[in-house]
Amino acid sequence: MGIRRESELDDDVGDRLVDTFLMIKPWCLFGLSDILQDFSQISDLTHFGFVRSMPSKKIREHYLALQNMPFYEDMIEDHIGKPTVIAVYRGDQRDLLSRKQKVRDRYHESIEPHSQYRRDAIHLSVNQEEFDHEFEIWRPSLVMVRQEVVV
Repeated sequence: MGIRRESELDDDVGDRLVDTFLMIKPWCLFGLSDILQDFSQISDLTHFGFVRSMPSKKIREHYLALQNMPFYEDMIEDHIGKPTVIAVYRGDQRDLLSRKQKVRDRYHESIEPHSQYRRDAIHLSVNQEEFDHEFEIWRPSLVMVRQEVVV
C-alpha cells in the first residue's frame, strides 16, 4: 500500500471537504485540549475515541505502510499499551494539513528526541486511502459526535 505524504498532494485538493483521521500520540496527551481545539477551529469533529491501551495488532495495522522502515519495531513498541485519543475531523484538506504543521511546531520542543524516527505530536491522514485504512482499523473505538444543526 502506498501512502502519499503532504508534499505529494494534487493541486486540486484544496477547497474541498475531506474526512481526516487524527491520532494524538501518547507522549503528547498533555496537550489534548489545545490540539482538539486547534482542529475544531477549522473543521468539524465527527467522531471521537479514547483508547486506554493501544493493542499491538491495531497499531501494527495502522502503521503497515512503514513496516519495511528500520525504525518500525521501535515505533510500534513505543505505542503498544499506551493511551491515545483518536478523532475524525471534516474540513478543507489544505487547512487541516496546515494546522498539523502548526501543532507539530508547537510541541516539537517538548517531545523527547529519538534517534531513529521523528516522534510527532500527532498523526493526521493525508489522503482518502490513508483515511479509509485508519478509520476501518479504529472504527470500534470511535463514537459519532452529535452535530447540532442550526436552521
